[in-house]
Amino acid sequence: MATVLFPRALRPDDLPLGDNGRLFCGRLRCAGSTAYATGTTLAGHPVHRLTVTDAHHWYEELGRCPQCEGCGREFQMLTEEAR
Repeated sequence: MATVLFPRALRPDDLPLGDNGRLFCGRLRCAGSTAYATGTTLAGHPVHRLTVTDAHHWYEELGRCPQCEGCGREFQMLTEEAR
């Protein structure tokens, strides 16, 4: 039986907000191992998933879709049911 090292609190399609408003995707290389595995940042702050409603507000305020600060991947504005 294989041991699961990272239970993956985040999914690759997630676009979470970390502490200080840092926006990153749910992939290991962008989120970092602590946020990826536990859903909290190194500083112990919870990671909040960006919702479709949040993304629409972001777009209305800034005129562009939210994107990962690490790889530049944009949040896909799908409906809540599709996520």
